[in-house]
Amino acid sequence: QGAVPARPQVPHAPAHDERAGARPPRANPSSRPWLDIAGDRYPLLGSLTTLGRDESADVVLDDPGVSRRHSEIRVTTDGPHLVTSIRDLNSTNGTFVNGERISSQRLTDGDRITLGRTTAVFRAGRR
Repeated sequence: QGAVPARPQVPHAPAHDERAGARPPRANPSSRPWLDIAGDRYPLLGSLTTLGRDESADVVLDDPGVSRRHSEIRVTTDGPHLVTSIRDLNSTNGTFVNGERISSQRLTDGDRITLGRTTAVFRAGRR
């Protein structure tokens, strides 16, 4: 029963987060962290990126094992450095980083994030 992992669907890649109060990132987008999902690159352009099955998510994952609002990734600054963390949003099946179920965790380059049957590799961007 070789199920093929679902591929994420992103309706568009806006230059910035258009939600009220959100500001475009100051860093060059090529230096921003991103997710590699099935060979496709999803830049984390805003300070907060939601992942889930719902069309309102920033990264829409077409995977029945993913909750509507499954997890969120937050990008903040620590001086000149970007700090990225992921938080589970009380999803049914959990959020896993490198095989460990997490509630919240700081991400480092190369971390493998699993939501349902979908796996993303976190990339920290250029240093």
